[in-house]
Amino acid sequence: MLSHADNINPLGPPSWDDFIGQHDIKSRLDVMIEAAGMLDQPLSHILLLAPPGTGKTSLAALIAQRIDLPFYKLTMPLQMPMQFFTLVEEAQEGIVFLDEVHNAPNKFQEMLQTALYEGVAHAPGWHIPVGHLTFMAATTWE
Repeated sequence: MLSHADNINPLGPPSWDDFIGQHDIKSRLDVMIEAAGMLDQPLSHILLLAPPGTGKTSLAALIAQRIDLPFYKLTMPLQMPMQFFTLVEEAQEGIVFLDEVHNAPNKFQEMLQTALYEGVAHAPGWHIPVGHLTFMAATTWE
């Protein structure tokens, strides 16, 4: 069953305007969001690279809220890898946030790369178009 992450961080900022301290990033994302809306296309896939605790998850959830799309969160490594394919198959549109993507197995990272470039998630027995999903992956540096 599809799991939509509501109220992902009740202690985080409640709206896009309340997310402070990342003006340059928000400004670049504003351009991407506006361009996708003007072109009537899904938002481009995004990689968030920042130290732990800097608001990557909050930012991703706020983007989904701002463009009025469902927000789905998967934390790597997945306990059940088929969870990813089920989500891609069942979700029509939305933001799929892949937290700690650096912890995903190499095979999953390769499959994700193919899904991003070709628009189809491939695995043995699975060939699922990603449709109007935007993948946001988060990783850290230390």
